[in-house]
Amino acid sequence: MRVFRSFISILLILVMLFSFAACSGSSVQGDKVTTAINTTDINGAETGVPGIEYEKDNLPDGLNFNATVTILSSREGISVNDITVEELSSDVVNDSIYNREMYVEDRLGVEIENKPAVDFGNEITKQIGSGEDTYQIFVGETYDFSKYSFDGVLYDLNTIDYLSLDKPWWSELFIEEASINDALYMATGSISLSLLRNLIVIYYNKAIAENYKENNDKFSVFEDIYSVVENGEWTLDMLHTLSSEVYQDANGNTDRDEEDIFGLGLHFYSLDAIWSSFDLNVLSPTEDGWFELDVNTEKLYGALEKVTDLVHNTNGVYISKDGINTKSTAGMFASGKYLFAIDYLNISETPALRNMTDEYGILPFPKLDNKQDSYYSYAYDTYLSYSIPNTNPSPEIAGAVMEAMASYSYRNTVPAYLDTALKGKYMNDSQSRRMIDLVVNNFRLDTAWIYIFTIGGDYPSGYRNNIYENKRAFASEHEKNSRATNRKLMAYKMKYDEIVNK
Repeated sequence: MRVFRSFISILLILVMLFSFAACSGSSVQGDKVTTAINTTDINGAETGVPGIEYEKDNLPDGLNFNATVTILSSREGISVNDITVEELSSDVVNDSIYNREMYVEDRLGVEIENKPAVDFGNEITKQIGSGEDTYQIFVGETYDFSKYSFDGVLYDLNTIDYLSLDKPWWSELFIEEASINDALYMATGSISLSLLRNLIVIYYNKAIAENYKENNDKFSVFEDIYSVVENGEWTLDMLHTLSSEVYQDANGNTDRDEEDIFGLGLHFYSLDAIWSSFDLNVLSPTEDGWFELDVNTEKLYGALEKVTDLVHNTNGVYISKDGINTKSTAGMFASGKYLFAIDYLNISETPALRNMTDEYGILPFPKLDNKQDSYYSYAYDTYLSYSIPNTNPSPEIAGAVMEAMASYSYRNTVPAYLDTALKGKYMNDSQSRRMIDLVVNNFRLDTAWIYIFTIGGDYPSGYRNNIYENKRAFASEHEKNSRATNRKLMAYKMKYDEIVNK
């Protein structure tokens, strides 16, 4: 099994700092820059957390491309908020993204245009088919966008001038898992806040926990739940036990519905978290630079059995098929309907949780069992990845823009999100802030999730329905998914080899 490493590990230093005053100034020593935060200085190349040394990028001084760089992005919702914003506001994250664009434009002598497309794929097809240089950078939601890595339409980013993919603002983990025979056609990391926002966590309602603690010995763990986590004792069995103790038929209709109070609420797509969180491998590299299915079925079936029991054999658990409309998670959790809720880190930014009356905390997804060596985190696969189309006659300009955006995000935008916004504004609990560090630092990823619709054969996500519908046909699901994945692995190897050998 491959060794997984988090792109954000170097940021662990900065995320340990929960609040800081805005100031400016920098000092350079060797290849490091000591910086201080200033989210309003559009020329603040060396901004960040006071006293922390950030690695400088390798972009030379005096670059002036005198060019417009147009970004094609996959859809308006994520793309506008993650890549560019229209104007400054009172929101520190919004302003950091705005300032990033202004800074990169000023530093490189470029104008950046972000054009979200309703039909992203059609725009790519039109550009590649015509050979025109309409868009210089493609930015797409990873799970779907990744298919273009096999179409011969993207540059190998390892060959692009000004891109330094070994720098901490690029995800080393993603690069390792996304590389195909040592070529890399898309990248992500600090440049994409959606990677952080899509991390799945456990929220818990402190008021409900306190209520039950008075009359139920099992809830004594809430006297210091964070120490329980830090001591490695937060497991799926513990979540199951605590969730099973909470259920109230609040409307008295004898039906388990959204009016009742539950120990745990989750939605269909949050089931995907089990793969990373329980350290379940799917694809591994082969000696010839390709991939093979590599699943520990004994561990997989045991994990699936436990999760299915949690969802279906626990009166206190409510699961919704709707993972897009967060009424069943953020809204219900905020209204005091769940003790625990499994959802994305970004729901802490929603009005529901920002206006929540009860205090809440954040925990990592639990371990499968006490044998697991650490907590691991999963990011829902709609986070954005960046690439350069091979119709771009000047890919080095796009490379410089991507590098400047990523390095600026590393020093400014990620700290603004994790420390100033998420930990500072939305969280009122310093111990939950430590839990966020744990979640961010232990992000894991498998090649199958990146290439879910191609060589991944939809293998890992194929188990969602099996759990949701309580089928427990894990062996037959594995056999079916394995056949599909192995067929895809063979077909895409032939396709990729043809493109490479042209």
